[in-house]
Amino acid sequence: MSYLLWLLPVGLWGILRFLLFEGIQGADDLEHLRFAWELDRIPATHWELRLPYNLLLAGSLRLLGFSEFSAAVPGLIGSFMLMLFCGLTVRHVTQNDRLAVVAMLLMAVLPGDVLDCTTGGSTRILGTGLLAAAVWSVVTRPGMTGVAIAGVLMGLAVDCHLTLLFFVVVFFGVLGVMVPCLRSRIVKAWVLGGTVFLLLDPLPWWIVKGDPLYRLHVIEKTHLQQLQNDTNERRVYSADGSFDTTFITQPVRDVIFSKQYAVLPLMMLLTGFLSYRRMPEVLRGVLVAASVYWLYMAFGTHTPSGYKPFPGTVSYWQPLAIPLALVIGAALPSLHNRRMRHALATVTVGLCLLLMCLGGPWGQNVEVSRQFLSWAKEHPDSIFVADDRTAREIRTLNAFQTPANLRLVPGSLRSERWSVPCLTRADIESAPVFAMINVLNNPESTVAGHFIPDNAASCNWLSEHSEKCVHQTTAEWRPIAYLLPESMRP
Repeated sequence: MSYLLWLLPVGLWGILRFLLFEGIQGADDLEHLRFAWELDRIPATHWELRLPYNLLLAGSLRLLGFSEFSAAVPGLIGSFMLMLFCGLTVRHVTQNDRLAVVAMLLMAVLPGDVLDCTTGGSTRILGTGLLAAAVWSVVTRPGMTGVAIAGVLMGLAVDCHLTLLFFVVVFFGVLGVMVPCLRSRIVKAWVLGGTVFLLLDPLPWWIVKGDPLYRLHVIEKTHLQQLQNDTNERRVYSADGSFDTTFITQPVRDVIFSKQYAVLPLMMLLTGFLSYRRMPEVLRGVLVAASVYWLYMAFGTHTPSGYKPFPGTVSYWQPLAIPLALVIGAALPSLHNRRMRHALATVTVGLCLLLMCLGGPWGQNVEVSRQFLSWAKEHPDSIFVADDRTAREIRTLNAFQTPANLRLVPGSLRSERWSVPCLTRADIESAPVFAMINVLNNPESTVAGHFIPDNAASCNWLSEHSEKCVHQTTAEWRPIAYLLPESMRP
């Protein structure tokens, strides 16, 4: 009977991810997919340096063929691992199958996971799944086998996305302080995990590039500079020198309610502290460790060179899903008031489902590009000019084969990298030329502008010349309906 009970969250997990399948999103996934499909150079961007994720993605694309499903396989693996190992951990600690199923159900309906695990750029989701398995190994396997498994998983997770290092250090560190019986296991796992990470990261680049800090130098060029143009950037002081109160209020608001987690962090705090004395020692440690981890992600720094707070998006809190499942799964049923338990569970699951429906998937700009690709294939005698972002999406959708009649605007700096030629006078004289105007890829768009500050030049060229030498082609698109657009992106 218990095995049939476990099928409930597994089935719900599969149904939701099938119904809300995202596919190509048009963001970081484009970088991961290009590198994983072509594997044509030494990694040169922070996306390409996430080798465990990219190599798993490359294997999926080659084994299953290039498709949006094969691109989603690493994220689906991470998502399933998160749900499964959270359930196994709760079952071990509480010896109760029903509590384990509650934890799994929470992860099955977690909005940020559902809406983001079926893309080709789910690095943090895969890493979080690995960390969930590491938590299970540390808690349930006292011998060196458990330590070895946890250490390897920690090293792989951090190499998937460097921000997961803060979970490994802060969460596991506080957990070791709170639960003495886990302390030596965590320290040994840290040592092994650090060794695995060193073998995966500095050592290869030291051998190949002669620079053991190659990854940090690449991140400084391709990531930290990009964050300066990110609308999610957080500052302690505003432009006039006064203290920016949103520095405090934004993370507090998001821990109370966000699209990524709905009200689960608040529920973890309420149910956890109400049931604190009745919870096992391990789960009390998990609750305190989760609270300290959130404090660091909300107000700590993500660089060692100076104080730079994390961007104001809760996607950086991805590993917080692990303690959410463990604490709520075990603490919610321990509340004495049965009606309150059922009401909280019903409202939470209903709110998660509602947020998925209201939010819609990202990637509507890619749906426009998908229509453009079909249009270009149906009209091989015409030439189509696109902005950098749209051309990159079209090429990705076409399995990285550039349509013969696709062009970038003249002078585009992305032509060589993305293997798309620029428009020439010979093109204009030889065939009808049409402009592909993708509204969602325009930097002035309030929907997608935070993604594409570097796309302005090509969009401006299309706007200036569309009436002179090219015609404007439009496509139907559906805007993204965020409940609170400024902060509720997953």
